[in-house]
Amino acid sequence: YTFAVIDKEYNLLQVVRDIRNVLMPKAEGKGLTFIIELEEGLSYELYGDEIRVKQIITNLINNAIKYNMYS
Repeated sequence: YTFAVIDKEYNLLQVVRDIRNVLMPKAEGKGLTFIIELEEGLSYELYGDEIRVKQIITNLINNAIKYNMYS
């Protein structure tokens, strides 16, 4: 199985907001608060494989929601 890396410019802030919009209902359904804190003044314009970055962050947050000690 091989996959192509698709490098392009993307905005990390928008990626994180998209993920939040998808996963917030799942977190709230478990009684969790979904908070995003990003450093002010940083550039969120990145160059790379947006799809892979989105998959990684989504998996990390999904695991945090699934395996938290509060639910």
